[in-house]
Amino acid sequence: MRDLSRWRKGNRRFSVYFLTLAVLLAGLSLRAGQIEKGSKLTTKIESRKSIRVSTSEGEKSVRWPVVSDEGIASRETERGEELAKGSVNPLTLIPWSAIQTIKVRKNAGALGALAGAVVTGVGIAALGSAYEEDAGTIVKAVLMVAPLGALQGYLLGSLIPHWKTVYSAPVAPRPVPRISLAPTARGGMALTFSLSF
Repeated sequence: MRDLSRWRKGNRRFSVYFLTLAVLLAGLSLRAGQIEKGSKLTTKIESRKSIRVSTSEGEKSVRWPVVSDEGIASRETERGEELAKGSVNPLTLIPWSAIQTIKVRKNAGALGALAGAVVTGVGIAALGSAYEEDAGTIVKAVLMVAPLGALQGYLLGSLIPHWKTVYSAPVAPRPVPRISLAPTARGGMALTFSLSF
């Protein structure tokens, strides 16, 4: 009888410890994500002259960004000049808890080259078909002219900058509590509480 009561007491303690550990782990998983110092993403962000940071208050532009443990700050002075390497303007710090996305500026050169090559190739093929040229001549013409179209497309695409998202804050899972009440074999009721992530 004592072994049974000791087993029940141990089982209750285990349940309490498990529940406490689950709640603590849920709290740890809810903390804001951040980028590790020295990573490729940090290098990519800090090599840009300007980035865009989306927060709950809207989108902010950060010039000469610096990634730190607290968040992202700027090396820009109040007059718009760049501070020395390693220095940051503390007034520009955006904490990790407020950051939703980080975007860097890219150009559309590769996409423009692809579009230029395809459009030029299709145009030459259509023109060759209209003049009833044989397939070999059309293929040769396409292979000769498509690189010129790719070059023009690359040059035009390079002039059209766009913003690419390189970081999105991790979405913290919300623990879902479940409470159930079920009858036991002895005629009593059992209350069960669980957290699912």
